[in-house]
Amino acid sequence: MLFRSLTTKQKADLKRKMSSKEMIHKIDQRIALLAYDISKHYRDNFQGTGLKGQLATASRSSAILYRNYINDYEMVTCEVIISKPDTRVSGDTIEEEDLPMVNRFWKEMMDRFGNEDDYVKQIKAAFGREDGPEILIVVGKLLTGFDEPRNTVLYIDKKLEDHSILQAIARVNRLFTGKDYGFIIDYRGVLGSLNDAMKIYDSLAGYDAADVQLEGAVIDTHTEVAKLPQLHSDLWAIFREVKNKHDNESMERHLAPEDRRHDFYEALTDFSKMLAVALSTEHFYQDTSKEQINRYKEDLKNFRSMRASVQQRYAETVDFTRYEKQISKMMDSHIQAPNVGVVTELVNIFDTEAFDAEVEKREGSAAKADTIASRVKKTVTEKMEEDPVFYKKFGDLVQQTIDDYRQGRIDEAEYLRQVTDCMETIRRGHEEDVPSDLEGHREAQAYFGIINEVLFSNDENAHNVAESPAGYSRDSLQAEAIANIALEVEDIIGQHKIIDWVSNDDVNRDIENSLDDYLYSLRNKSGMSLTTEDMDVIMQDCISIAKKLTGA
Repeated sequence: MLFRSLTTKQKADLKRKMSSKEMIHKIDQRIALLAYDISKHYRDNFQGTGLKGQLATASRSSAILYRNYINDYEMVTCEVIISKPDTRVSGDTIEEEDLPMVNRFWKEMMDRFGNEDDYVKQIKAAFGREDGPEILIVVGKLLTGFDEPRNTVLYIDKKLEDHSILQAIARVNRLFTGKDYGFIIDYRGVLGSLNDAMKIYDSLAGYDAADVQLEGAVIDTHTEVAKLPQLHSDLWAIFREVKNKHDNESMERHLAPEDRRHDFYEALTDFSKMLAVALSTEHFYQDTSKEQINRYKEDLKNFRSMRASVQQRYAETVDFTRYEKQISKMMDSHIQAPNVGVVTELVNIFDTEAFDAEVEKREGSAAKADTIASRVKKTVTEKMEEDPVFYKKFGDLVQQTIDDYRQGRIDEAEYLRQVTDCMETIRRGHEEDVPSDLEGHREAQAYFGIINEVLFSNDENAHNVAESPAGYSRDSLQAEAIANIALEVEDIIGQHKIIDWVSNDDVNRDIENSLDDYLYSLRNKSGMSLTTEDMDVIMQDCISIAKKLTGA
């Protein structure tokens, strides 16, 4: 009834055109279904990671329909880039150029951006930003000549042939932080022609496929996901010596050696990345039992919790920013209620209340002691330049306590007691036997350690000090005279402190000259065997400490 005015020949021609694959691929309900599938796939696997998607369509009208449906579903954000439509109407063709929808879209873009160049430039720039549109829909304009490293997944809904297939694949194979794979989601069976495309490309280029690195340009996800069981086994193999693998304390203690923790982190990252790939494919759910999938998910959840715990326990900072967004996204989408604590900042041992509360979260004396010991070691490393003698002594003492516990020379209770004593001393900033005259003099306390170490580095100097005209014994010198020397050094340096003195070469030379004069005078009066090298050590170390504490 609709086409009763057409001739038999015209009706046959119309049937031929309208029943082609391209016309069927354009039908509204098909695009609506794929738009939902694409939105859900991107949302569940890439949204929030900073990685982007591209959708290649066959026509302007299809691209606009995709945009409309994706916007209606409100799962992801998208933009469309097309070339200017040809507004000429041809009576014997069925093309999208003469569809009102395409012309309306073009007018919308021109009203929004002003001209075609700015329209393309601004959308491309926005797509390259993390907060920009998540999916870019194109027809042909950007499919083979657009490089955006964030572009990670290509959804193909158009016919591609020969080298165009390889150029399209290249859109998602650019390097980007945290991106190990480019993903191709093929709705047209395009990749079935990949081998032929490589051969054609090879003959055109005059190179062997391997020479232009085409072999392995595309790997079926079946091949990659097949590695998952081995990666899962490799992760568990790190704990092969642990008898009870349900005992979290034993598992965490097994990770005490730094090299073993490094192997654990590497294995966990490899397993996590591959599970993320697997969970983004349909065949993984078809080829793997529900029980095994649940085990993978549960193990990932538990090992991630363990990783967070041992990072706190052994006071280390590990940079997982490269993969954190992708793995967290995968867990949010595919693993329910993960018991994971993301460590953003270690609690400082000087924040007494907060750190003590953190320690109390640990179960068992050994876990508490490990947390304290590791944090003290980290503090010692960070503050070593502020008081080298003091912090080195307690860094060595904590390490010896750790070794004693791990080798069975002390029990858990003694381990906890000793590291707690070290922590309290570190918090106090000085040992209990530091002379009372130095109370409130943070710099002088640090100078005290330097001077004491230099003066009593050998017995000859100690003997000369004991026989000095001042009549000090070794103990009394340590208790009184060195404190006075340290206070004098603090006063000399303090007299020269002006704004930006740390980087002022003239001021630093004046400080060195003043300290040099003082130490020579001290040697002459006391009879101490201070060599020129000894005095240089005292001067340089004390000045370095003063600079460090000034910037602290």
